[in-house]
Amino acid sequence: MPTIKYRRATIQLKQNPRKGICECCGRKGKTDLHHWTYEFETKEVKKHKELALKNVNELCFFCHRVANSMRIVESNIYICNKLKEIRCHM
Repeated sequence: MPTIKYRRATIQLKQNPRKGICECCGRKGKTDLHHWTYEFETKEVKKHKELALKNVNELCFFCHRVANSMRIVESNIYICNKLKEIRCHM
């Protein structure tokens, strides 16, 4: 059975949601599913497995790494703006 990670939980699915093509760059091969947000509690997702596929894109390793970085930046935008100010004063 195919699996997907949701936070730290492994969720077993009936069908594999991956097509093997990165939705960002189009690269074919091994892909990961990137969650932009985790809006459900893990216990809720374990009961209703289809929720694990909400807010998800299929990405290659490189695009997934960039997407993870974007999530960190977006959730810390104040700090990022302060860092830009510091960098500009060098």
